[in-house]
Amino acid sequence: MKKTLKLMPFALIIPTLVVISLNKANSGAYAAAVYTKSSLPTTIDLNDCTDTEIREYYSALNSKADADKQGQNLLKALKPILINNQRYYDYDSGDIVWKMYEITDRDWVKSPASTMTQGTYDSTTNTITGYSYGSNSNQKDNPYVKSYYMDYTQENQVRAWGNHTQDGYGINREHLWAKSEGFDDDSSGAGARGDPMHLVAANGWANNQHNNNYFGYVDTTKEYTDTSTKYSSVGHNLLGPSKTHPLDGVVVFEPQDADKGDIARAMFYMVARYNNLAGDDTTIGGANPNLALTNDLSTWKKNGYTSTGTTQGFMGVLDDLLEWNELDPVDDYEIHRNNILFKNFTNNRNPFIDFPEWANIIWGGASKVANPQSDPLNGGNPNTISDFVIADINYGGTPAPSATAISGDVSFAYSRNETGPFTSTVPTEAGIWYVQATSVAVGDYSADAVVKSFRIIGDPNTISDFVINDIKVGETPAPSATAVEGTVTYTYSDKETGPFTDTVPTTAGTYYVKATSINKDNLESTSVVKQFKITEPTAVDKIKDKVDSLKDENGKIFGLKPIIFYCIVAVVAIIVIALVIFIFVKMSKSKKKKVGKKVAKELGVPIPKTSSSSSGKSTAKKSTSSKSSSSKSSSSKSSGSKSSTKKK
Repeated sequence: MKKTLKLMPFALIIPTLVVISLNKANSGAYAAAVYTKSSLPTTIDLNDCTDTEIREYYSALNSKADADKQGQNLLKALKPILINNQRYYDYDSGDIVWKMYEITDRDWVKSPASTMTQGTYDSTTNTITGYSYGSNSNQKDNPYVKSYYMDYTQENQVRAWGNHTQDGYGINREHLWAKSEGFDDDSSGAGARGDPMHLVAANGWANNQHNNNYFGYVDTTKEYTDTSTKYSSVGHNLLGPSKTHPLDGVVVFEPQDADKGDIARAMFYMVARYNNLAGDDTTIGGANPNLALTNDLSTWKKNGYTSTGTTQGFMGVLDDLLEWNELDPVDDYEIHRNNILFKNFTNNRNPFIDFPEWANIIWGGASKVANPQSDPLNGGNPNTISDFVIADINYGGTPAPSATAISGDVSFAYSRNETGPFTSTVPTEAGIWYVQATSVAVGDYSADAVVKSFRIIGDPNTISDFVINDIKVGETPAPSATAVEGTVTYTYSDKETGPFTDTVPTTAGTYYVKATSINKDNLESTSVVKQFKITEPTAVDKIKDKVDSLKDENGKIFGLKPIIFYCIVAVVAIIVIALVIFIFVKMSKSKKKKVGKKVAKELGVPIPKTSSSSSGKSTAKKSTSSKSSSSKSSSSKSSGSKSSTKKK
């Protein structure tokens, strides 16, 4: 929730110094532009403009034909008003933008004017005289400032000076319209590059993530194609694929809800001030670009470029910005900043803060004609709808909604979807429907809209024969079902109660599929939910998949019928298994013998001899015995000879 600023009492308006004027020349073309760099004011008027003053600023529109106050013609007609006597500031030189933030982006709740330490504040006229701006080296007043992309429900810790980094509460100078998308080459340093209507204080880290990406809703159910990671969160802000206009490889930045409307209106201003719709602005270039809003993400350029008189610089996403303009209405802070800029710094205004509905007149297809004399300022108070009633009816009946508004009539429109689109066609088919009650914009009241659901009661379009089988990872779920009438659609979730989406699950787990029949004539849509599982494939599954991948268009594998191929594989497998068993048995016997001998030796147990070994040893023994006998005989003879000799 944004903090609300209590508006200051009106006082005498201090005259503004006109530094440059870009008026239309007699030829109809814009005069040559010299973007003189303005100095900061030291006398500051803090009063908001009166309604009369605001309406008078746009008085040049009053004399124009209705056709010139609609669509692109209204955008074209606004440019001469916004450019007239506009003042410019140098973005690239010194710290002039940081100084400006002390006033333009000040948090007036935490740092009210009465607490200023610089200059003299006069509470009776609500003005400051002799104001002296701070710097990094001499911070002086150093007030709290509003920082885009920061959580406003938390206590503000952001000050103008001291931390201009991407860490913690650090702030950067954020170009909401990225300067690289249309005015990258701005040698003047002023012009669009230094226009405080879109140059705001913002959280440094979130500013870094915004980079030069378009603004838009992020699809949090999808993944990047370039990084294979899901969307990222930057505080309450998101970065990721576009939800409404996706394009592979391109991401968008979605700010927190509290900033959405402020950003949308700043982007609208940039196109109203910097365009060449008339085709006669000869000053188009880096300081004075030619800009446009789009839904086409293919126009995004990663590297900077500068627009020309015929080549536009783009940002988006237009559809999302139009929705944000309504989602986040103008608040007091935005109104006060617009008035402070007009009276003290830029000498021009943001028409989409003054008249938010003009965005729909230009880009949203609204048939209304812009009228600055009577259109509600700042969106006005809603022409609130009350006593809105719509009852369920039986098939064949007619819906009868009723409602009242503060002023004027209430119209009703219908849709199958809660978010529309709504048409005046009264539904007749059975099922759930939505009716939107809309009040008119009148006086200072803005249009209001409320949506309610109702049912046309019919017979159920019953679903039968609903089948879903468990599958393996890599396979696609194949649910099937029939309905009494029409087709059946399928959605998926990892929870039985949803939410269900069109995203088909691919990873292992337990999932649920919902079969839904259609509404048709007197039949109402019904739904049935069933569970299924996705499991990792087994080794057998993987082998089968591998074999199937080898089949040619005729179903053959290496030119063979599958049955023949499988038989060959089986025979080869049997041979291999038999060979393995044979080798194993041989190795086992050899190992057993070696182990047995080793154990016997260690225990001193005699090792049994085989027959061939015993025969060999017997022969050796006989040979030894013969030699011994022969030796003994020889010895005996020798002894007898000696004895005989002695007898002689």
